[in-house]
Amino acid sequence: MPVEPAVFLQEKSLNQGRRHLRERGPQPVLVVGGERDAEQLDYLAENRRRFGAGNLTIVAGEAPAALDGLPSPDAVFVGGSGGHLADIVSLSLDRIAPNGRLVANLVSLEHVGQLLALAAVRGWESEIVQISVARSTTTAGLTRLAALTPAFIVTLCPAGENRARDD
Repeated sequence: MPVEPAVFLQEKSLNQGRRHLRERGPQPVLVVGGERDAEQLDYLAENRRRFGAGNLTIVAGEAPAALDGLPSPDAVFVGGSGGHLADIVSLSLDRIAPNGRLVANLVSLEHVGQLLALAAVRGWESEIVQISVARSTTTAGLTRLAALTPAFIVTLCPAGENRARDD
């Protein structure tokens, strides 16, 4: 997702992607990362230090409750839901900027369906990208690729604002 100037990003489960700590636009960007796992909080703090990401505010706690009191975001990234996907997405869509965008990484078809249903009720557009990765392994002395769990990247934006693709 391209980072635009003066954007506030709210990310659930920042420990999932170190690259977010390095992607900064031409102007300061405030990034808030929520995490419920104490061990992951330590890794996140270390990554903030290592990458010099002074624009990252770490929020300890479980979403959606941990999101209370935060400013309204321009964009939201959901990297995990802890079983609270509908609540997290509903709260995020209630609070997101008028031309904002929500991106979620999901692994289950049920969660994709749930997210699409939430978007449809609100009149938001959606785009789904499915990615697959394989890792090499050895069988009978030969190398083969073993598929890992595919992931779905679902992008939601207000109707008429679909900026998910550049084509």
